[in-house]
Amino acid sequence: MATVARFTGIAVAVVVGLGLILLAVTLGDCSAFGGRCPADPPPLLEDDVFGMAAAGGALLVGVPVLLTAPSWRRLGIATVAALGAGLLIGMLARSLAHS
Repeated sequence: MATVARFTGIAVAVVVGLGLILLAVTLGDCSAFGGRCPADPPPLLEDDVFGMAAAGGALLVGVPVLLTAPSWRRLGIATVAALGAGLLIGMLARSLAHS
């Protein structure tokens, strides 16, 4: 029973994470709805595209790493992996949306 719950948790986290990243990149583009792009992108911590894509990236990486073999040590590894992946994916999405 625990294996099914882990697999379901991993599958849900991957689908939600990919969905957040896809939404951030497609709808976060400044010209997505016929608008104009500003000369300078917003500050990093105020950028919705960065935040949404970073959250999606953290879910995409962190939850599967944790749920493959749950333990306190694995929680630390998953946290570091999720933060790193979220930062990289968020920066990539931000550069795609504000280019």
